[in-house]
Amino acid sequence: MDCSPKTPDEKPMNRGRNPIRRLTPRHVRVETVSNAKTVKPIDAVVTAGRFTDAQTKNIRRAMTHKRTIAAIVVIVPVVIATLAAAPHPVNTGNVLIVYLSRTGNTKAVAKMIQNETGGRLIALELRNPYPENYQAIVAQVVRENETGYLPPLKTSIDDISAYDTVFLGAPTWGMQLPPPMKSFLAAYNLSGKTVIPFNTNGGYGVGSSFDDIKERCKGCNVLEGFFVQGGRERDGILFVMKGDKEVEVSSQVHAWLQRVLR
Repeated sequence: MDCSPKTPDEKPMNRGRNPIRRLTPRHVRVETVSNAKTVKPIDAVVTAGRFTDAQTKNIRRAMTHKRTIAAIVVIVPVVIATLAAAPHPVNTGNVLIVYLSRTGNTKAVAKMIQNETGGRLIALELRNPYPENYQAIVAQVVRENETGYLPPLKTSIDDISAYDTVFLGAPTWGMQLPPPMKSFLAAYNLSGKTVIPFNTNGGYGVGSSFDDIKERCKGCNVLEGFFVQGGRERDGILFVMKGDKEVEVSSQVHAWLQRVLR
């Protein structure tokens, strides 16, 4: 018979019940170190607590389950937000995207529109291409604008009637709509269609381009246009739609299309 005195902290074992109970994460003590709560690694916890093998197994299972739930709570909202922000195609019927591009910036925007709408891309080309020299093309365009000359197009579209929506894209030349785009509008009747202009420029805006499109597209539903600063060939700055600029403009194009085509 054990007659040794019991310390005040000792309590007699309840022989009628199993003293080992199932432990869950709430039984794992959280220690405070330098006023910052820190949870011990699971192996350190079970070792320090001197739990049985069964208790250790239950703790590990519970902790793993809790971490999984926590990960789901964090990840799911992020996935939902990402999907909501991703571009979604806009329903516009049959789409044609006609563009004129010298340095590639208007072409890049046209491709962004195609990615959003699934439209058909058509680049305007002339029978007699403009000169490569910047000063020479500026002088030629000035003469064409002054005389009203419309340069003949090499580009031909046989099935223009098949399209419900036509995007028209061009840079600003001499603060006006470029002569090749004027040639296109003179050659094709877009009456009854939805026309949506877009523009790249050297920082001076669209000039009279959008107003000119409205004037030349009688009987069309002309929607709000999109414009963005591209390169400045005069200063030797050519193609700029890459890297962060491309990402930024693509986001702007998406927001614009969602707004005008809702």
